[in-house]
Amino acid sequence: MTALESLGYSVDLLYPEKSDSTSNEFHASRPSFGEMFFSVLRAAVSPDRSFQEGIFVGKNCKKVFLKCIFETSYDAIILVTFRLVELLRTAIKSQIATPIIFDLVDAFSLNYQRIAQNSKKSFAKLAYSVEGKRIRKIEKMVAQKSSKTLFVSLKDARFLKMKNSFVVPLNVNFDYREEKSLSEKKDNLKVVFHGNLSYKPNEEAAFFIVNELAPKMEKLDSSLSFHFVGRGGRKILISAIDKSKNCHFIGEVSDIMNEVSKYDISICPTKSGAGTQNKILESVSLKIPVIASDESASGTYFIPSKEILVSRTAEDYINNILFLKSPLQRKGIAERAFKKLERVYSPEVTEKLWRIILHDVTK
Repeated sequence: MTALESLGYSVDLLYPEKSDSTSNEFHASRPSFGEMFFSVLRAAVSPDRSFQEGIFVGKNCKKVFLKCIFETSYDAIILVTFRLVELLRTAIKSQIATPIIFDLVDAFSLNYQRIAQNSKKSFAKLAYSVEGKRIRKIEKMVAQKSSKTLFVSLKDARFLKMKNSFVVPLNVNFDYREEKSLSEKKDNLKVVFHGNLSYKPNEEAAFFIVNELAPKMEKLDSSLSFHFVGRGGRKILISAIDKSKNCHFIGEVSDIMNEVSKYDISICPTKSGAGTQNKILESVSLKIPVIASDESASGTYFIPSKEILVSRTAEDYINNILFLKSPLQRKGIAERAFKKLERVYSPEVTEKLWRIILHDVTK
C-alpha cells in the first residue's frame, strides 16, 4: 500500500500489517472451527463455492469489515487475494456502492491446474482439478462484480480472459545493493534455490533438484554445488538433501537477501504455482543470473535466452548451468535482466499504474 500513500491517499489496512485496534479486531476474528466445518460442507454440495472460502473469513470478520465501510467514506475498497472473496460476496449482499478493486495477485485456478497436472496420485489429481475449475468460475464472478481486477502477471490475466483486468507487476525494493564481481572466474560455482520449502510447488522443485538434477550434474562437474535456503521443509526433504553429495541445506536465515547474494546462479524449477515468483525478482535484483522453468519464467517480463534462461528437463538445466560457467555469460544475463527489472518492476512504475487504476474507478 506504499504506492497509494505516495500518491496522497490515506490507507486503512484491515489485516495484520497494521497494529491499530481495528486491524487487531479484524485479524482476531478468524472463523471458528464450526464455521470452517460448515464452509467445507457447503462447498461439498455447491458447485458455486470453493473449499478455500470460509477458511479465512468468518462472521465476526464480516461484521468488522462492514462496520468500517459504513462508518467511513472510502473512495475505493481494495481486497487482496482470492482468500477474501467472501468479503466481496458480503459487499454485494449489503449493496455497498463504493468501487471495489479486487487484487487477485495471481490466478489461483492456474495454480491448482498446474498442481493437478504435476500430481502423481490419482486422487490428488482429481481433487485439485475439480477445485481448480470451481475457483476459476468464482474468479470470473470476481471480475464481473468488481470495478477492476488486478494481477501481477500478464500470463495469469490472459489465462482468465477478464475484460476489466489490469496487470500491476510486483515492485522490487532496491535498497539492498552489494557490488559483486560478475566477471570473476570461479572453479566452484554455487547454485541457490530459495523460498518457503514447505510450500508444495517449492518442495516439488527441491525434490527435482535433489533426485534428478544434482546426481546428473555431479557426474559432469563434481565441484558445482546446490544450496537450499528458506524456512520450513519436511524431514524427508531435508534428509534427501543431506544424503546428496553436492546438495547442502542452509534452511532459514535472518537476512534472505544477504544469504542469496553469496551464490553465483539462482535456479527456479517450480512447475506448479502461478503469478510471479519472488525468488526470480530477488535474484535478479542482486545481479544473479536465473535459470527457471517455463512455467515460472512465463510469469515475468524477462526475455528467454537473453535475460533469463528457461529449462524444461534436467538436461536443459545442466546445459544452462554449464553455459553460465562462463563469467561473461553470467554477467551478460544478469545485467540485461537487471536493466529490465529497473524498467518494469520499480516502485515508480507501480505508482503510475495505481494512479491510472484509481482514476478509472473513482472518476
